[in-house]
Amino acid sequence: MPIHEGIDAARIVIRYHQPEVGGYLEWAPPVYLGDVSDPNTELQAPLTDMYYFLVAYNELGCSDTDVVYIDLLPVPDVDAGQDYTIVLGGFTQLHGDGAYTYSWSPTETLSNPDVYNPIANPQDTTTYYLTAWDEYGCIGYDSVTINVIDPVYIVTPNAFSPNGDNLNDIFRPVIIGPGTLLDFQVYNRWGEMVFEWTGEGPGWDGTLNGVNVELGTYIVTSHAQDDLQGKELFDRGTVILMR
Repeated sequence: MPIHEGIDAARIVIRYHQPEVGGYLEWAPPVYLGDVSDPNTELQAPLTDMYYFLVAYNELGCSDTDVVYIDLLPVPDVDAGQDYTIVLGGFTQLHGDGAYTYSWSPTETLSNPDVYNPIANPQDTTTYYLTAWDEYGCIGYDSVTINVIDPVYIVTPNAFSPNGDNLNDIFRPVIIGPGTLLDFQVYNRWGEMVFEWTGEGPGWDGTLNGVNVELGTYIVTSHAQDDLQGKELFDRGTVILMR
């Protein structure tokens, strides 16, 4: 009897396997069919399960009928995972799910594009596209974006002028990227600590015990955290105090 073959999300081919003996044939109902008189017609994007009847006529006009049932399989629920952010030079692991075989693209920055969980080390922000098939050959798609950012680091401003003009009056190291300043200390040229910040207040205003310190160069040690990777960061620099 006729059978259905080649099921995917777009089309099915139904084939008539009986030998031809002349006459003609016709599929019914005609919906979703490419050519109702073609023994190997395409069934294009059917919306539901269907019974199709094949009526074949010989040269004398005698007919016979057979039937095929088209059982549509669900499109696999393919999942490429959540978008993720890494630091330039780092890597992450992709995680595909919902299917039987997998194919990722682009392939250049993947350890193996044909597994569900390749290692990705993109050098800039990249969207990876996942094509996957279930055990019946049905196909599904998804994508995931790996955002690549520059490393987190501490910047120590090289000068400030606490003269009360509301311009550059407060000194405080700056964190570039997704990080948090934890503390910093300021030392004079004799190695004496003149200021320490541990999270309270805006920063150093150029005073010690409420008295203006002398102009000059001060040593700054800073401690921060990379919020993306959880690493501690340390920096040592200098700042010039001028008024």
